[in-house]
Amino acid sequence: MHLFLIELYFRFYFIHKFITTSGNIFFMLFLTAAAVAQTENATISVGGNCTLCKARIEKAAKNTKVIKYAVWQANTTMLNLHYNAKKTNKSQVSTHTTGLEHQANGVLSPIEMYNALPLCCQYLKRKIMVIGHRGAMGHAPENTLPSIRAALKLGVDAIEIDVFRIASGELIVFHDETLDKLTNGNGAIEGKTYNQLSKLTVLGTAKIPTLKEVLLEINGAVSLNVELKGANTAKGTVELFDDFVSKGIFTAKQLYVSSFNWNELRDFREFSKTYDIALLTDNNPLSAVGVANELQAIAINPNFYQLNANLIHTLQANGFKVIPYTVNDPKDIAALIEMGVNGIITDYPDRIVD
Repeated sequence: MHLFLIELYFRFYFIHKFITTSGNIFFMLFLTAAAVAQTENATISVGGNCTLCKARIEKAAKNTKVIKYAVWQANTTMLNLHYNAKKTNKSQVSTHTTGLEHQANGVLSPIEMYNALPLCCQYLKRKIMVIGHRGAMGHAPENTLPSIRAALKLGVDAIEIDVFRIASGELIVFHDETLDKLTNGNGAIEGKTYNQLSKLTVLGTAKIPTLKEVLLEINGAVSLNVELKGANTAKGTVELFDDFVSKGIFTAKQLYVSSFNWNELRDFREFSKTYDIALLTDNNPLSAVGVANELQAIAINPNFYQLNANLIHTLQANGFKVIPYTVNDPKDIAALIEMGVNGIITDYPDRIVD
């Protein structure tokens, strides 16, 4: 009993010292609740980038023995702080982000927990998913093979492209509905044949590629996000995916689709349950949650202007990765990483990779 009172005294002493020196209201509530709840096990989530979370853990570890271990949630930058006052509690702890794991049996002390974090933080610093927009269109003509090569050279994790189905049946990699702005041709791209398009160049330098040519160019080196831009693109995309996966050039997990046209995504899901889906949104991304659940999507890709930390964490709590587009300003990139997005679609992958 005396030992319990002594421990409780020191615990509240450190709480008081921490609160008065840091003024951190969040941890005041957290540490107070943890100290009082002697028989409770609990979990809270802290959003932020690796530097911020390390700083919080460091302060907490110096001022309390309540926090027992930390767990990075897979594919997010949310940090779960697990705490309890039962020192006899035993559990298996897995600290991980995607492919990185640190495991320990039993309860980790604050110092052990903190010492485990640098690996995760080092991983998170780079391994936000970097997706080259239309290849790397900040460096080469968009949606062309030179743009694909530039993205690969810059070290992206994935490449995003757009596809239309044209009059002769091929899936063509192009963004605009018409040819006028980007090529030496004119008119609606969907009304053209492959023979007609093969005579054109994008911004005077590169040919308009087919989806098959892009798949061959990437050759399984990174993941590919195909935005279903035009109508009737779902079936042909599934067929090409199946072909390249059956030949061992890509794994099924490397190939996925996205679209603003959710009905086209519904068609895609009808044709295949194998490949992942992401929903594109231009307004409030919460409006996509219902359809995302219906399609068993893995991600919601919003316009980054619509995002804040609470919205990101709400989407992630609903089970979806958050991968905003199209983020080019380094300040916006840094802000989104700190808010906890899973990936970023950008014209300039080097601004994240570096």
